[in-house]
Amino acid sequence: MLGGNDGIRGYYTGPDGGSYEVLVMFSEYPVDGSARSWACAGWQIALALDSVAMAASTGTDQRTFTPERPPQMTQTPASEREAEVRELLTLSPKLTAAVIEDNRVECS
Repeated sequence: MLGGNDGIRGYYTGPDGGSYEVLVMFSEYPVDGSARSWACAGWQIALALDSVAMAASTGTDQRTFTPERPPQMTQTPASEREAEVRELLTLSPKLTAAVIEDNRVECS
């Protein structure tokens, strides 16, 4: 999965009926580049945490998902729901709001 050793993709429906998606990639190599690619591709929250790259966003269809072309959205994620995306991530026993902010990667 995008150069990683393993990965998973999850789809969620929130209590408001909104759809959300999370990508997780595990790698023995630095994951900052993958997380940055996801941030640049339009994912609302991208993280690089140790050997794990994560991206989360409101659910949108994707045009591409290959090593050469990171997952690109066909529509812009719902920006007014970024707080809900963050809240979804904090449901993980490993992620707190502080961990998310400390490990967040922006497009540069």
